[in-house]
Amino acid sequence: MKKISRELLSVLLAVLLLVAQPVSAGALEDGGAVTLTDQQTLVDSFESVQLTVQSYESTANGTGSLYSGLNARQKAAYKALENISWSRIISSGGNTVPVSVQGINGTVLTGMNSGGTFVPTGSSVTEYRNIQNDVNVAITALRYDRPDLIWLDASVGSYYNFRGTGGRYVITQFSFYFSLPYGGQENTMRDRMMEAARSIANEASRQPDTYSRVKRAHDLIAARSTYNNGAASRPGSSSMGDRLAHNAYSALIGGDSFEPVCDGYSKAFKIVLNLMDIPCTVAISHNHMWNNVKMDDGLWYNVDLTWDDGGNNGSLDYFLVGSGTVIWGTAFSAQQDHIERDPFNENTVSGARYPRKNTVAYKYTGADYPKTTYPDVPRSDYAYEYIEKVSKLGYFSGDNAGYFNPGKNITRVEFATVLAKAMGVDLEAYKGMYSFSDVGTTKWYSGAAYWAKESGLMVGSGDRFRPEAPISRQEMCAVLARALDLDGVQSGIFADDKSIDSWAREGVYACYAAGLVTGNNGSFNPKKNTMRRDAAIVFSKYAERVGAVPSGGQ
Repeated sequence: MKKISRELLSVLLAVLLLVAQPVSAGALEDGGAVTLTDQQTLVDSFESVQLTVQSYESTANGTGSLYSGLNARQKAAYKALENISWSRIISSGGNTVPVSVQGINGTVLTGMNSGGTFVPTGSSVTEYRNIQNDVNVAITALRYDRPDLIWLDASVGSYYNFRGTGGRYVITQFSFYFSLPYGGQENTMRDRMMEAARSIANEASRQPDTYSRVKRAHDLIAARSTYNNGAASRPGSSSMGDRLAHNAYSALIGGDSFEPVCDGYSKAFKIVLNLMDIPCTVAISHNHMWNNVKMDDGLWYNVDLTWDDGGNNGSLDYFLVGSGTVIWGTAFSAQQDHIERDPFNENTVSGARYPRKNTVAYKYTGADYPKTTYPDVPRSDYAYEYIEKVSKLGYFSGDNAGYFNPGKNITRVEFATVLAKAMGVDLEAYKGMYSFSDVGTTKWYSGAAYWAKESGLMVGSGDRFRPEAPISRQEMCAVLARALDLDGVQSGIFADDKSIDSWAREGVYACYAAGLVTGNNGSFNPKKNTMRRDAAIVFSKYAERVGAVPSGGQ
């Protein structure tokens, strides 16, 4: 425990995760000549990284790794760097460790030989820069995902060898090179650090539930750490002690002279929680670092161990708080030290690279929450209870990976299959029967299509069923009204009433009167596709109407 000067925490992170920005260099083998050793930095522009990554909001219920959002070449470079063994690094003295990366090795570019250095020309200028930027993205992502790899602490660069003539050159070899800041002791230090992390994780794992395990890890790291005010006041210092303050080593090894600043705490906490299979990420602002933690309720929360360790006795003020949790008069995400920055460009205010946090703080009930049925449907989803219900009823199920895909459009044949289950129809009796020209008899859904046609619930268009097409809201209502034999009164209560097709009007208002569907801000949006999430809500209400009860009761 320690007492922090809050003013010092406002000092810009000196090292953060990037002690030095990734750089790239290229040497040329001209017409089979020996590789020239003259190296010229071609890219040293971290700000210009070309990202092809998805927002974490679409994968917010996974592990939160930056790797999950990379494109194919970035992932290949990431894995190649991650898999370089320490023995290869140290045997090369940290210089030019060759690797094979799909999308880089063997790439043909146009260019010229400028004193032994490859200079791209034409369209290859952009292509070569994209390759280099993808490598820089991979290096950055790995530093965030794997803070245990101490040899990534300093500058990591990339080097390209080329061979060719006549203005066409091929990348014959791609290498990473390392600047080893701790005199070749990086692996020994990592072993010692990981031994300490495992000791903390083992002790914390003895606790009876996830909340208690996370809290125990939080308290154990705080107990062996003292905030390094000196390092905080010397941003950019390259001394070993100041450099280690930004490394998990300083927070995990107790009793030595190396103490952490915020990123030391955050990286240590991530390592320990990951050892316990608890998803944990690091997040940054313009001058600070903390953690995002996924709890047993399936939702993400903020933990700022640095601030919690700010008093003589420590606190839990910043422990598993929501983005809207008010602390010291200000919501967490609105505090200057907690406004999320893009990890690939800290000058950009962006939380899109991090998991979406719950708005309110974690509510501890004394035990773990029951597991959710689907990893992509957290309790915070507005359709969570409906999806759980229809899944227990057997109407819906997940894909082969166990995901529900709530935001995906439900197709016409999927809707027919769910409706058949809701109505207790045995589709086995209908398999292999011909119904529509675009269904045939061999598809897995041929039975559902035949039943839908023969029952008169989904008649298709001419001889086509359009099985993979999404079902619109008005189509859904027309089908459900037939299935439940609902009567509707035509009414103009929706602002977009004229957009409802005449053949669907009675069904729409029948379903509305029955409470199966509602409008949105006074409109019905009849032509809008139906998402699986919203179909689950409708079928849950359908089940309530017909008195269906999940196995085991409500």
